[in-house]
Amino acid sequence: MSDFVKINLPGWLRAGNIESEILSWRDEALAESGKILESESQASVRERFYRTGAALASLQNQTIGEGSRKSYEEFSELFYFRFGEYGTGRRGRASGVPHPASYRYGSTPGMAARFMLGHAIEKSRQLVISEFTQFAKRLPGRIQQ
Repeated sequence: MSDFVKINLPGWLRAGNIESEILSWRDEALAESGKILESESQASVRERFYRTGAALASLQNQTIGEGSRKSYEEFSELFYFRFGEYGTGRRGRASGVPHPASYRYGSTPGMAARFMLGHAIEKSRQLVISEFTQFAKRLPGRIQQ
């Protein structure tokens, strides 16, 4: 997933418990933003790929923490989900949808890409940025002296 919001704390904010309060705020904002992306992902799968409900039911999300960095991910482990996302064969390649470097298109006609989760990311980008902006505006009042 692409980075929507990146927060770099200057050294003077890392002193005392200010950093822990800011990281707590970040976790709240990430959870709220995850709800936005989850909603958009479900709507996108319903609109572009909904047949039996298996694709929709396969949607999963997780928050991953690496040191002081955290990210939210939406994904599906359904084996054919990526075929719908990126397409297959010549039609998939002609769709022009960004795909992982390891993804290969065959020479058959195949099917066009439906770009479900990618579409949800693009559609929710401004809402997520707005969510973090609103949290940032409230941050000074939340820091306890």
